Amino acid sequence: MGEKRSNKRMKLISFTKSNVYAAITKDKTLSADQKKMIDQPTFTVFDRKTDKVIGNMVDISINGIMIVSETPITEKTVYQLRMEFIQNIMFDAKCVWFRDVGANYYISGFEFIQIEPKEIDIIKKTINRFLNED
Repeated sequence: MGEKRSNKRMKLISFTKSNVYAAITKDKTLSADQKKMIDQPTFTVFDRKTDKVIGNMVDISINGIMIVSETPITEKTVYQLRMEFIQNIMFDAKCVWFRDVGANYYISGFEFIQIEPKEIDIIKKTINRFLNED
């Protein structure tokens, strides 16, 4: 039997520009909890090949991440990424969906394809710590 996958997710909304917030909430893509957390700090995601910023993580689970970006992301493409999280985490992830949310911002969902177990442990511990805060 394999490891049971957790459905717990850590939602960290990283876009703080009011026009992005307005564009996304108008489209009803944020939950009430996400709206409350709109000013949380960002976690920047870089393309490891070019070292260019591709966006900011806004949602994370042990299965993948959601990124908000200012440039379109190509669906069904595998990216080699680095994220400035609690510490730098490196992984390969496939863009499984992409959506233009207006105001020149895009949201993309990535599934982890290759990630080290020690980095999954960092994600799990961070999610658990976040969920257990009062």
